[in-house]
Amino acid sequence: MNKNFKIVYYLILIILVTIFLINSFNIYKTIIKKDQVQVEAKVNDIVIKKKDIKYYQQKYNNQDIKGILKIDGLNINTLVVQTNDNEYYLNHLVNKQFNILGSVFIDYRTKLNNSKKIIIYGHSSNEYEIPFNNLHQLLQKHNFQKYKYLELQTNNETLKYELVSIKITNNNDHLKVNFEDNEWVEYLNSLTVDALYKNDIEIKENMEVLILQTCLLNENNQFLIINYRKI
Repeated sequence: MNKNFKIVYYLILIILVTIFLINSFNIYKTIIKKDQVQVEAKVNDIVIKKKDIKYYQQKYNNQDIKGILKIDGLNINTLVVQTNDNEYYLNHLVNKQFNILGSVFIDYRTKLNNSKKIIIYGHSSNEYEIPFNNLHQLLQKHNFQKYKYLELQTNNETLKYELVSIKITNNNDHLKVNFEDNEWVEYLNSLTVDALYKNDIEIKENMEVLILQTCLLNENNQFLIINYRKI
């Protein structure tokens, strides 16, 4: 083996070893990151055993925790938070740790006990088990007809809601929260327009509603919208 050949041989060997080490390190980082997300996600998928909101505010040192959202049959029983924007909890857990899974959170423009329309957001994921994944079960008609009721526990009371309709949309019409008097009934009627499924519910001017929004799994730029009325 001549000298020049040896140099080329060792250079190639060094390059291959370097590539191997870089790829191994990247795989390791991916595994560690995935494990970290899964561990931290448990904070966002905790088993709710108490109804006292103050208990969770103290436990997680977070006054943004405003309630507990529960849908029997869909295995949704999760804390909901609210801050002064709709950005922070897209990528923070209820303990305020940064995490791409985010939290279930209330639109900052609404008040739980003093708004005729409440919007609650949460991510869905094909990779991780998070609460709003289970909303997709309502895309099956028999589940839509079976799991009609939602409870939202606050510090002051338990708010109860009945399912009105389910929609898939790629626009933001459902995000409006401020209405003129003559717009409200029109909006209520729109809840059942182009719905996948809807219940036969009489629209009344004094109705109060709650909207759940999550991303539609396996579809880009589409939202799954679940509409409820207060009962």
